[in-house]
Amino acid sequence: MEDKEIYYSQLQHFEIINEFDGTKYNDIGDNDILINENGEFSALVIFKPRVKFSLFKSMDILSIPWHHVRKIGKETLILDYDFDEEKESK
Repeated sequence: MEDKEIYYSQLQHFEIINEFDGTKYNDIGDNDILINENGEFSALVIFKPRVKFSLFKSMDILSIPWHHVRKIGKETLILDYDFDEEKESK
């Protein structure tokens, strides 16, 4: 049986991939994780640049509820989230 525990310091280097549309985001260390008052992960916060190359970095902040995280692999965090569906519901 393999060990399911992981250190946060290891998690920081994991790549984030959205299984829904195949989008790759930066490492978790370049983004953030929201922790609720019970000490549980409640959301993954992704800072997504609006433009790839710019002197002035403007960012979109995407907040993904933690229940959309499908799997934490050896070097990746897989989520399944439709950003367009969220926009339509607002």
